[in-house]
Amino acid sequence: MLVYGRPPRGPLTVLKESWTGERDVSMNLSKPVDEYLCDLKSRLESAACYAKEHAGNAQAHYVAHYNLRSKNKVIK
Repeated sequence: MLVYGRPPRGPLTVLKESWTGERDVSMNLSKPVDEYLCDLKSRLESAACYAKEHAGNAQAHYVAHYNLRSKNKVIK
C-alpha cells in the first residue's frame, strides 16, 4: 500500500472479482483467470526456491565472515 497508495490486488482478489463480476478482469488479463493463477503460482514457487537458495548462500557468507578471526576457547 505504501508503494502504490492503494491496497494491492493479489491473486485471491483477482479470482474473487472474476467470480463475482465486480470488475471485468478479462480486459486486464491476456489469459483466462484460472490459467493466469496457475502460471502465477508456478512463478511464485520458482521465486521462493531462488530466494531460499540465495538466503542460504548469504547466511553461509555471513557466518564465514563473522567467524573469520575467531579462536577456539578452552576453559579449564
